[in-house]
Amino acid sequence: PGRSGAGKSTLAGLAGDVLSDEICAVIPDGEAFRVEGTPWWNGRPGAAALAAVWELGWHAEALEARPPVQATRHLCTNLVVPGVERAEQTAFQLCGRVAAAVPFGRLSFRPDTDVDALLRRRRIAA
Repeated sequence: PGRSGAGKSTLAGLAGDVLSDEICAVIPDGEAFRVEGTPWWNGRPGAAALAAVWELGWHAEALEARPPVQATRHLCTNLVVPGVERAEQTAFQLCGRVAAAVPFGRLSFRPDTDVDALLRRRRIAA
């Protein structure tokens, strides 16, 4: 997730196999989450396990781990939560669940970055 101009579409164009460059559905799947492509913007139908959440930046190539509290803040300001499973679960609680379930970090890249290779070389530890 990211604001307009953060690099979502550029990143999707640099990556190999993309579900979407704009809107994906994040679905609870037991204690984990899965991401499904949507028919908006560019992408393909399909689903994948949610493995990490990245805050995007335009700089030299880098991956930096960030704490879950920053992930919750980033998710709450960038996710669209159309509804929740149970009335007692707020959008904030859902963002917190996602932040606790997967690693979070900042992914900085340039327009000529081999993003797939960068992510394979430097995985963020859970």
